[in-house]
Amino acid sequence: MLKKILLINYFVLLLFCVNSKILAQNNTSLPIEDEFQTLKREILCRTFKFLISEFYGHPEIAAQINCVILDSIGKKIPEGYQEAKVLWLTFLNKSYASYGRRTKARTDKLIKDLNTELSKLSNRNDWLNNLQVFQVQLSETRNELYEQLQKGSYIRDTKNNTIIKKNEIDTTKNENKMPAIYVILLFLILAGGIAYLVWQNKKLQEQLAAIDDENIERYSRIDNRLDIFTPLGDHKAVLLRLNFLNEQLSALNEEINVLKTRNQYKISPHELHTKRTEHLEKPVFLPDMQVYYAKYSIEKNGFDPQYFITEPTSLHIFKISINLNFPSQAMVRLVERSEFQQNALENPEEILENSCIFANEPNNDARITNLENGLLEKKNGVWIIVKKIKISFEK
Repeated sequence: MLKKILLINYFVLLLFCVNSKILAQNNTSLPIEDEFQTLKREILCRTFKFLISEFYGHPEIAAQINCVILDSIGKKIPEGYQEAKVLWLTFLNKSYASYGRRTKARTDKLIKDLNTELSKLSNRNDWLNNLQVFQVQLSETRNELYEQLQKGSYIRDTKNNTIIKKNEIDTTKNENKMPAIYVILLFLILAGGIAYLVWQNKKLQEQLAAIDDENIERYSRIDNRLDIFTPLGDHKAVLLRLNFLNEQLSALNEEINVLKTRNQYKISPHELHTKRTEHLEKPVFLPDMQVYYAKYSIEKNGFDPQYFITEPTSLHIFKISINLNFPSQAMVRLVERSEFQQNALENPEEILENSCIFANEPNNDARITNLENGLLEKKNGVWIIVKKIKISFEK
């Protein structure tokens, strides 16, 4: 350890003696973290200006946002804009330290995450198109600002703790003034060992901080996945279903207890099953069928088989059953599980009007019921509606 310290001291002294003027010059390039914070501040500022101007429709409020200080951006968001507040708190302290010292990789991840969260706010075509254009513009702005940072066009303003352009302040330098060489040499010799230990300690702390940030980022991704698996709007439906199953289980237990007390074991299991299920619909055996789930395409004026999936989602709520014996015809109906009907209930005219006949007018309903199935016919690779689905809205 002592040899290593002496070797480092000797190397530093040699460099200082050969060209002390280089050591006296101010470093015009910014530290890595300052680079990231500057780019992050500009990205967040432009993002929230775009959000308030395009999503909320208030460009005059967006113009009042000050991009010089990061914290001032959140203070300019009005109280009623809940989505913007949540988005601001989500990205305020994100550092993406797991990407190391790669500033462009960290800002690429920031832009990608912002675009993902913004696309969740609305599925309107005009909003999504504007968002795509904005993401391209944001990446170009980031690249231009990054090149300026690399050229040393920005420096730190210690008074306000911000990064500003170099040509916005007056700097005076005295390059001819040389430090006292002998005093510095003596200081380096005496403090070299301590400086090396302090440097090692700081490096270890930075590594520990990076590990902590990486763990926080990893756990936040796990939390987001859990939120996706259990949407907030489905909790009520799950509880209602659970209560219904508990009531059925209690009724069956009471029936079993009655049978035990009356000693009515003469009823065969088959007869008991028949008695319990006689009120249910008889099973209908269909021919060989292929079942897919799709969403209506306004551009195609029908259903594009390129986007068929095998499980329903909140967007893919049309259940298409294709008879393999007649592959050019199919039956279509809506998925009746309420957890997949929320988007259709909120926007029935936009999602259902082109493919369904409404038996009654929608008015803040709780579910949709199929009255008559629709028919499809395959033409030019697209399933065209021959007969619309007849549906009703229920409270």
